[in-house]
Amino acid sequence: MPEGLQSLLKLSERVFYCEVSESGAIAACSDSLRRILAMPEPPIGNLIEEIFLPAVPGDNRLAITDFTAASDITPLLARLVMTNRPCRLLIISQRNGFFCWGEVIGDKSTTGLNEVSNLTGQIQELLKQIKKQHDELQQGLKTAAWLQHRFLPTARKYGDVSAAWHFRPCEKIGGDYFNIFIKRDGSLAAYLLDVSGHGMASAMLGIAATQYIRQTIDGFENDDLQASIMPQLLAKLEQEFPLERFNLYFSMIYLEIDHECRQMKWINAGHPDPILLRNGEAPILLKGGGPFVGLDQAELVDEQQIELKPGDRIYLYSDGITERRSQDGGFFGEKLLMESLARENQQPLQKQTDAVIADNDTYGAPLPPQDDITLVGLEIVAAL
Repeated sequence: MPEGLQSLLKLSERVFYCEVSESGAIAACSDSLRRILAMPEPPIGNLIEEIFLPAVPGDNRLAITDFTAASDITPLLARLVMTNRPCRLLIISQRNGFFCWGEVIGDKSTTGLNEVSNLTGQIQELLKQIKKQHDELQQGLKTAAWLQHRFLPTARKYGDVSAAWHFRPCEKIGGDYFNIFIKRDGSLAAYLLDVSGHGMASAMLGIAATQYIRQTIDGFENDDLQASIMPQLLAKLEQEFPLERFNLYFSMIYLEIDHECRQMKWINAGHPDPILLRNGEAPILLKGGGPFVGLDQAELVDEQQIELKPGDRIYLYSDGITERRSQDGGFFGEKLLMESLARENQQPLQKQTDAVIADNDTYGAPLPPQDDITLVGLEIVAAL
């Protein structure tokens, strides 16, 4: 923000700005708004209808729909609830709500009018920059979301393994990425990774990691390696995506099921433990693993294996499911996840997956998820 505007906001009793969330609550504001409203504390958390009235007396109070409908060129005329002073609001939509530049008008007893006139050009330029950055961000997020969905699997059957999943980013673009594919030796490979944070940086790191995993596995197969590729894959990921390079890290679980569906091997780098659901038995967590990818500690992640049986189901999931909060602050957790899986075990794989997510949504209602929701199920359908 230009230095002149910062100085004006510190001193003025006419000019203010505020950021408004999608729910209509004040998320941030200048201290000048507090002074204009004669409030002891900034109105953070107040709804806009508690702050602003329509310009025409007698109309209902302003609502978030008025902000949504407002143009970023034509100011919205309003009055302040506390003092009834008229003001005009220039509203710019942004990623999670609105940026609002306001000015009290028609009140010559207050100071700052000349300063506002002198800084009008800077204000307009600032608003143009905000809108340009917002538009560029939205376009970038749309592109990243399109790329993310391009990397999702398309098939639901891989030889003698059926697959089902439910994938729901908490924003337009999330940090969860997964894929399922058949390697040249006929074995099935699947992975799920979860990048820290949200937004463009996390999205692009996830896309890059997804591409790198597949390219690296293809390279191993071209080299006709006889040993397990998992330790080498993890080492290469650590080398390519160090924490200090991106200031981001990701958890990952990678597994392979042999072409006869008799054995599963996997590595777990900081990811929630997969769940094995076997006919007639309680679900079990396949515990074990090591640190996140990015910490240069690949040697601490051990490769593990388990023998499989017909009808076995393996579930991979992101922590957006287990860390889903209820209205009273509780966590869904592993216990409720396994209870839900066991309860729906007689359902077909996709219906079971959808039913578990429905249980998770019911638990968290009416609050929206605060993280990406991903659940991937694999079922051994071969008669061994």
